[in-house]
Amino acid sequence: AELLRSIANPPGAACWPLTAPSFIVVRERPQDVARTRELLAFFDWALTQGQAAAIALDYVPLPEVATLAIRSTWQTYLRDAAGSPFWSGPPRP
Repeated sequence: AELLRSIANPPGAACWPLTAPSFIVVRERPQDVARTRELLAFFDWALTQGQAAAIALDYVPLPEVATLAIRSTWQTYLRDAAGSPFWSGPPRP
């Protein structure tokens, strides 16, 4: 997925001219898979349930197409030491 693009000053009257994107760098083959899985679970929460908090603080939430692309990238590129994907979603309670 193409996740590296500028979102500064997009065209359109309803667009926000100023943005402040955040980038999270994760190794494709982390040494501590369990720790990385917990990190991804937090960001998965932020991309799903956390969107309501962003709206309450007058931030613009990410569109669903963006959150799906981010989560898909985790499943596509992140691998354990054996080369197997290790992210399939947050742990189930």
